Amino acid sequence: MDTALASVVGLISVVYNLAILLPSIGLAARRLHDIGKSGWMLLISLIPFGIIYVIYLLAQKGDEGDNQYGSPMSYEVVTAEEAARTGLKETPTDDMDRKFMYVCIAIIILELILMSAI
Repeated sequence: MDTALASVVGLISVVYNLAILLPSIGLAARRLHDIGKSGWMLLISLIPFGIIYVIYLLAQKGDEGDNQYGSPMSYEVVTAEEAARTGLKETPTDDMDRKFMYVCIAIIILELILMSAI
């Protein structure tokens, strides 16, 4: 790969990763609060194989009721009929969530391909 192109790809990758770092930490901390754990539990991911435990925690079902961090952050599903009747926005469907997940996976794969080409 051309050195200039490799530099541009590397710079874009660094900017992208820095841009998503703080929002990702915030989302993960809120997710841990949903299961009654401290956001500081994210530090476990810094030790070898600790990320596996953190992913396990993030995949857990949230608490049904209030916990020490407050009320659950879940939402009510708004169907198309309810949206038309009330004027609220319709809840994203599983299909929309799946498409978003595919886009995120494609971005990650593209980044890995570009980084391996450097």
